[in-house]
Amino acid sequence: MPVKTYRFAWQSHGAHVRTRDTDLIATLGRFLDLEPVPEEVLPAGEADNLITIEETGGEFIIATHDWQLSAGNREQLLFAALEAIGQIFIYDFPGAIFHAGAFLAGKGAVAFFGAPQSGKSTLGFAAWRRGLALFGDDRIALMDEGRRVQAFPKCVKPRLPALGAHPPGAENLTSEMVVEADLGHEIRFILARTLPGFCPYDAVAEVGVVVELKRGVEGGATLAPLAAEDAVEAALQNVVSPEYEPMEIVRLMKRQAENGRLFRLTVGPGGTEHALDLLLEV
Repeated sequence: MPVKTYRFAWQSHGAHVRTRDTDLIATLGRFLDLEPVPEEVLPAGEADNLITIEETGGEFIIATHDWQLSAGNREQLLFAALEAIGQIFIYDFPGAIFHAGAFLAGKGAVAFFGAPQSGKSTLGFAAWRRGLALFGDDRIALMDEGRRVQAFPKCVKPRLPALGAHPPGAENLTSEMVVEADLGHEIRFILARTLPGFCPYDAVAEVGVVVELKRGVEGGATLAPLAAEDAVEAALQNVVSPEYEPMEIVRLMKRQAENGRLFRLTVGPGGTEHALDLLLEV
């Protein structure tokens, strides 16, 4: 099988994947809900947006212009390739990519951010399982100084306690639409964005509520108003795109607090469904 290059496009930005693995290309397209377009020649000026994938000695090598990693199986390969494509879109995006999730509810989008392992993927999956249109669980694009939100090409991927321990509501999903990836230090349950219930990339929603997620020790969940000055530092730390104006995030937090739409959501063990109920009552 000859080596070929394929372009995945989001908005006006492109990520290019060079490989001889056509099955992987089809899977990437299905999971990202992006159509891979074959390219005869890499466009001029796009070398930094190229991902190469090679199989050697039973391992897969994924590389860009400035990093390289290996994957021991096809599940790890899919996870790494999805992450690499998303990273290229982050570098190429002129606005703010927020390390956050968001879903549609009532008066607009509910956006939730927090530190790693604060429960973003768990909350996002719970919202999707309830039938709420989900923008994402880990990356969203902010526009118009944070007034509006749009989906970013990244799959929802809650953690699993063990292989085969599928989350409730995932029993009928086929292997074409979900993949378990054992990454060594954690296990991820990756959902394809072509599943029903994910917001299309051209969908835009007004930001209604912004929530900082915190892990709680006790069971259940609590929702409390949050002052802008108490949210700004954590929010700025969760903007992952290099090309953004920090004052946009400051103004977003201030605007949300002034309108009574900025909260801290503390979620304890087993409290995700209660947390979702609290958000839907705001």
